[in-house]
Amino acid sequence: VGSIDSIYSGGIPVGQKYVIFIIDTSGSMKQNWSIVMGVMQDILSAHPQIRGFQILNDNGNYLIDGYSKKWIPDLPSARNRAFESLKNWNSFSNSSPAEGLATSLKTYAKRPGEVSIYVLGDDFTGDSYEQVAQVVDRWNVDKITGSRNAIIHGVGFSWGLGDRFSTLMRYIAMENGGVFIGL
Repeated sequence: VGSIDSIYSGGIPVGQKYVIFIIDTSGSMKQNWSIVMGVMQDILSAHPQIRGFQILNDNGNYLIDGYSKKWIPDLPSARNRAFESLKNWNSFSNSSPAEGLATSLKTYAKRPGEVSIYVLGDDFTGDSYEQVAQVVDRWNVDKITGSRNAIIHGVGFSWGLGDRFSTLMRYIAMENGGVFIGL
């Protein structure tokens, strides 16, 4: 049986050079942290040829301070170190991806077609969806061409309260060439 060459894996485009994770690190997410980490590992495994990755929380705090504003190289040792650090990551979270998106887009999304951002969460406590959309539009739209620089995906976990996160991330993903996956 032959294989199909595709930029999609399970409905998610995987042809970008870099991957960024923005993770809600609130208590409800930490209660299910092993599941969150497993999803992240699955996402990285679905990207066969990336040059680097980055992990931030929804407030824009870096998992590994030594790699702030740099890419973590996509090497087995670097992945292992990142996931070891992730196991014990305790970082304040406000359950709103606006700051994490702003930090990621300002720092890393310079050219179209290079970056995929995955926002993982279970709840959105921000004041408005429009505020997050404005942050994304400000930092992810090329001022000359009007195209989006980064693809933004959402991964929603079912243990959250209500549907605010899924509502937000379905819209953000749709506007930025990504997909929303509810687990």
